[in-house]
Amino acid sequence: MPQLEASVVVPLSVEAAFALAHTVGEARSWDPGVIRSEFIRGAAAPVSGAHFFTKTPGGRRMILELRVVHAPLVSSAEMVKGPAWLTSFGEGWRFEAVEGGTKATWKFTYKLASPVFASTLGAATKPAFDRELHQRAAAFKERAVELSETG
Repeated sequence: MPQLEASVVVPLSVEAAFALAHTVGEARSWDPGVIRSEFIRGAAAPVSGAHFFTKTPGGRRMILELRVVHAPLVSSAEMVKGPAWLTSFGEGWRFEAVEGGTKATWKFTYKLASPVFASTLGAATKPAFDRELHQRAAAFKERAVELSETG
């Protein structure tokens, strides 16, 4: 199962970085990997058991469930419904206070559905997911810098 990771240091407190990472809706406009996101199924906050919907610019739609939330240090979510070509997908955040702010680490794990085409699809999806993850982490940092400068 491929695992991809990106870390950035942001000039925010651990609490503020955690809050930014878990925004949905309009507040998520900083994230180029999401064109729509919202809590669903009665969820209203990033707590264990909460479900949220995301749609990417490429059209990938997923419902994820937050499985572990230890605010403001760690969270992880697992796909409960998504594209047929993915058997599983998960993402997690880890936050650590460092000099100058917070080190935020974002991790993706996934498993492709087709074992027959896994090597071919894997060769194509791993660089694409890695590029997406790093672009999104850079955008997270950019938004964190903006927030720190405005107050």
